[in-house]
Amino acid sequence: IEAAREARAAVRFDILVEGTGGFKSTDRLRLQPADTPCHEAGPADPTLDEALPPDAAPCALSPSSARWCNVVVLYPGDYVVCWCGTGNCAEPADYRVLAQNLTITAPPETLVAEVSGPFYRPPAPVAPLNDSLGWPSMVAAGSEITATISAWTRHGVPGSSSLGPVELHICESPANCLESIPMSSLYIGGFTTRTQVLSAGASDVH
Repeated sequence: IEAAREARAAVRFDILVEGTGGFKSTDRLRLQPADTPCHEAGPADPTLDEALPPDAAPCALSPSSARWCNVVVLYPGDYVVCWCGTGNCAEPADYRVLAQNLTITAPPETLVAEVSGPFYRPPAPVAPLNDSLGWPSMVAAGSEITATISAWTRHGVPGSSSLGPVELHICESPANCLESIPMSSLYIGGFTTRTQVLSAGASDVH
């Protein structure tokens, strides 16, 4: 997935990472100076972490690309964009794959510096519903649920045509939900998927 690109300092830009093998909503990127390779995790840099926060999720996904939007790097220089695709990206050492070489050039003299963001951050997971008096009547054992989902993306943005993965949440109330059901390999134009509820317990939804 290695590539090279150039952007202007203090000007908002997107980072597009392309490759094979599929990208996920849990993928994350990290910026560090180019003199520290990705496989040698550099120390935390508050300025770079503000430019691209470690918890920023892709703003667009496709099977062959992932995009992070609204990045602003304030200082010119050479950087590396390091990729973590394990879903466990809490530490600098988790970002071991070089995704992109990034050169930041000087901004125009009259430019007022922009601020990074907004970034897409997935909502915090809701604890699964283990027992509730409402579920037996709403989701009976052996019942079948059909969900239809429509999705819209930004036009004219490479990588923005993806409609997956999508996480389906079945909730009794905003605070009481079964475990989310991830769906991928979707197609443009709406889709339906079926899931059999074996019991009212969250761990039994497949």
